[in-house]
Amino acid sequence: MKAGLVKSIETAGLDLFRTQIGKNAGQNFRHKFKPRYRHVGVRSVNITSDNRYLIFTFISHDGFLRGFDLDKLEILPLNYSGFTDSVRGTAITKDNRGFYASSWDGTVRKIDIETGKTSKIFNCYGRCPHIFL
Repeated sequence: MKAGLVKSIETAGLDLFRTQIGKNAGQNFRHKFKPRYRHVGVRSVNITSDNRYLIFTFISHDGFLRGFDLDKLEILPLNYSGFTDSVRGTAITKDNRGFYASSWDGTVRKIDIETGKTSKIFNCYGRCPHIFL
């Protein structure tokens, strides 16, 4: 049943890309991302207001997240690192150049999308399950 659910999520994601991104609607794309975990799924997806980037968080306990460039149709080759526990959510900045990510490790980080560098770290008391701007 889990394999069927994952397949339907992948199909829905491809359908969304093909219908929403008109200039690239006919292209097929694949990625070579292979998670190291047996039970990994997408926790959340956030899109910039200019429709250029997607930010994915995953169901994992190492703070793994990824960016996807919709213009080039490829996963950004960046490692948004620093988290020691599950990243629970993201919020894109108003200028579309970065995002805030909250984690169960008790931190919120401001991260630049294109460079992957963390510019601010906020320490919280306990877990940070959500973030809103």
